[in-house]
Amino acid sequence: MTNVRTGLDILSTFNFESLCGRNVGIITNHSAVNSQNEHILDLIQKNKDIKIKAIFGPEHGIKGNHPDGTQISSFMDEKIGIPIFSLYGANKKPTEEMLEGVDTLVFDVQDAGVRFYTYIWTMALCMESAAKSDIAFYVLDRPNPITAKVVQGNLLDPKFSSFVGLYPILLRYGMTIGELALLLNGEGFITPKANLNVISMQHYKRSMWYDETALPWVPPSPNLPTLESVINYPGHCLFEGTNVSEGRGTDYPFEIVCASWLDGRKLADELVGNAPSITNVEGRYMRSLLGVEFSPIKTTPGEIPGKTKSPKYMGEVCGGVKIIIKNRDLFDPILTALTILIKIRNRYSDKFQFYETHFDHLAGSDKLRSQIEEGLSPDEIINSWEKDIEQFKEVRGKYLLYKD
Repeated sequence: MTNVRTGLDILSTFNFESLCGRNVGIITNHSAVNSQNEHILDLIQKNKDIKIKAIFGPEHGIKGNHPDGTQISSFMDEKIGIPIFSLYGANKKPTEEMLEGVDTLVFDVQDAGVRFYTYIWTMALCMESAAKSDIAFYVLDRPNPITAKVVQGNLLDPKFSSFVGLYPILLRYGMTIGELALLLNGEGFITPKANLNVISMQHYKRSMWYDETALPWVPPSPNLPTLESVINYPGHCLFEGTNVSEGRGTDYPFEIVCASWLDGRKLADELVGNAPSITNVEGRYMRSLLGVEFSPIKTTPGEIPGKTKSPKYMGEVCGGVKIIIKNRDLFDPILTALTILIKIRNRYSDKFQFYETHFDHLAGSDKLRSQIEEGLSPDEIINSWEKDIEQFKEVRGKYLLYKD
């Protein structure tokens, strides 16, 4: 195991020398700790030559303890005398008033490596505000927890731009958050361009999973408590756009699928090949799934303070399956999720529903839903993304900071 040093580790080693004499705004949350588990705010405040003028919190708040989708208010932290502005409430980006007296913005938040994770779009919007106000912008780089090597999925269609996907990148983009900032800035998505400074990591390799970095694990958000949940997330989050539960309100968010009308035993048997495969309308069979097993479960989703409010099927006994990753290097989260989704839709056509607008925004277009409704197999859907992937790889290659 290699001891990776984050951008925060690098800056703090030199006592944040590059920020001395500056009036700083910090975009951060609970995940911004160094290799010694010390938080960025505690570290920066030790340097009396740096003036913290404002703190900005993304979705889930500065402490990461607000349930998903909760609108968060700004407030003055009386203990430290610094305003804490919410970027997941009335405003999604800093206003001129919030940036008054600020000459430098510092972004340090742990990413999940997936397009529909809102933290990356908070970063993009903050870069836009910084550029328009002629404010320097620093990104303290962190590992992509699901490796920065694998790229998967489709390019977002700009017609479906939203806070779960602002710009046309792949669903799983295979970059660190610092590299992604360079791409967004370099490809002209941030206009005018930001005065961007990425503080790179040391000893990081693209193929590293988070638990190979020797860094302390901090759940990036309330419903991604484990690395396994993050590994599932690129595909599993699509269930948010359906009436099948993605596991919120249970002990295994983003590791199970369930519904009050699902027979978990039958679904698990189909997924492991112990029963005849469910085919699509044209009779095409679905590809085998590697590196994964499925266990039938029964669970009753409920409200979990600080994590989930009003989950699907709250208080109802649900059947479903738990996704058990046996080999994460073989496991394909998007193929697995599509296979499960299509099997459920075919078997429970009278029960299953898309929440069309939300699903399309998560998917980055309405094409994926149309492909499923037309009866395409997971293989055919994934193969249709090849051109998108090659196009993105060509652009992505210009901004990579790390090698294996």
